[in-house]
Amino acid sequence: MDYDRFRRDALDDLFCNLPMGERAIIEELARSHVPTLTTHTGPLLNSLLKREVHRVTAERHPDLVPTLDGWLANRHGPRADHLA
Repeated sequence: MDYDRFRRDALDDLFCNLPMGERAIIEELARSHVPTLTTHTGPLLNSLLKREVHRVTAERHPDLVPTLDGWLANRHGPRADHLA
């Protein structure tokens, strides 16, 4: 769960720092994948759109998304067993 939260936060940061044109493309692609039953505004639509924006951002910029291995390495810090 911690990695999932970390990844979502990283994707939010990545998306916010992309050029305006790239963000518009990602938002349009995300909207095209949201079910048509959720065309009204509200929390469900916002949640689905955010999830799709994360997914599309990760697909379009995979080299900028932190990996689980990288997160684990940073989370646990350097291993002490190599110092002995």
